[in-house]
Amino acid sequence: MKFHIFTLNAALLMLFGMPVPTARAEDKPVAAPAPFRLLFNAYNGDPKKDGLEKMEFQISTISLRQPSEFLKIGEMVSRTKWRLTKFEIKTVRNAQTEEMDDVSELTLANTETKGEVVLILNRVTDTARPAPKK
Repeated sequence: MKFHIFTLNAALLMLFGMPVPTARAEDKPVAAPAPFRLLFNAYNGDPKKDGLEKMEFQISTISLRQPSEFLKIGEMVSRTKWRLTKFEIKTVRNAQTEEMDDVSELTLANTETKGEVVLILNRVTDTARPAPKK
């Protein structure tokens, strides 16, 4: 016969007038940060010609229901703790097509934890994963 914890707690409450003590908040493990997904869609300009401060970066917050934003370095992603900090143009040769693919990186920093995450162009990134060590 199975007893549910709720039933047992209710029975003990009726018999003794007090609930069964449960785990205290400090006994519980701290939850890992919730996964938060971002997509670095596009950028405009060339940092060598235009300067990084004039460029805009399109960011989509997949975990939040809000439109894509066009932000500059130093600006915050709306309704988050993430700030754009660095941009680096990168290309890689595609082994199948033999063409160069744009895999540029946009670095964001969490204003609370000071952690960083690197967004790669046109790839969904989970902010719970740390930036790779260089």
